[in-house]
Amino acid sequence: SGSSWVDTVIDAVSAATCGVAIGRGRNDDTVRVYGCNRNGEVWEFTHIHPYVGINEGENNQISSYAGNISLYPNPSVSGIKIAYTLDRKAEVVILVYDIYGKELRRLIAEEQMPGHFEVNWDNRDNSGRRVPSGIYFIKIAIGDTYLTKKIVFCR
Repeated sequence: SGSSWVDTVIDAVSAATCGVAIGRGRNDDTVRVYGCNRNGEVWEFTHIHPYVGINEGENNQISSYAGNISLYPNPSVSGIKIAYTLDRKAEVVILVYDIYGKELRRLIAEEQMPGHFEVNWDNRDNSGRRVPSGIYFIKIAIGDTYLTKKIVFCR
């Protein structure tokens, strides 16, 4: 978006005076994102695990599957629909992770024939418990191609 990163020391108190703040914690070197909601509550998002991203194929090209996958609505209040199209038979695995990298839900893990598919995530973990509002990641593995997309769930 053309914005730049400013590396500053910040805490929840100073973040409460602004809409969104990004910086490193006062007591450690962890990157944090702070934001305030309408009720004046301060939300802190901290990244403590390795980054997730897209696996590149031969010649550093991202698989054609990346353009054939959509998640909607995003943000969501009730559930996310994951739609994708396969042009050939492939092993498909779709997982949901929290911001700490913990697997919350295995939506599908099976070999599928070519065609159009839709999978719904009902905002529940593998035990059937509703997850809290927040940022989650959908990891989609089609064959040897991996794609991770960020979603936001708001109650």
